[in-house]
Amino acid sequence: MKNNETGGQVIVVSWNDAWGDAGSEVTLKDVADTHKPEKIHTMGCVLYEDETGVSLANERCANGSFRGRTYIPAGMVISIERFGLSKPRKTPRQPKGKPDGVVRARIHPSNSDSGEESTEPNPSNPTGE
Repeated sequence: MKNNETGGQVIVVSWNDAWGDAGSEVTLKDVADTHKPEKIHTMGCVLYEDETGVSLANERCANGSFRGRTYIPAGMVISIERFGLSKPRKTPRQPKGKPDGVVRARIHPSNSDSGEESTEPNPSNPTGE
């Protein structure tokens, strides 16, 4: 683990969690069958990471603070997957097709005698051109 105060990189930590089952009756076979840690995957924004463990949060607030903090000791960590987020686009992409998004009326051959217009696609001319 590295010393890292990033305050926001998104990560997924896979780790072995201790667990308990208070009050339930078990047999020695039950114990043998379940005598292992539970593998957990926790996703969030890394807050701090060093040789003792990793702290991450599941929420980043508009004012720069964090909520929902989890600390995972280094000895329990199996792996850490890091994700890079791209910066938001300055302008939204235009949808494919007509740039203005307007549906143009088409006259179908089946309706050509009546002269009725329809906004349904024409199977013989799907682009409507």
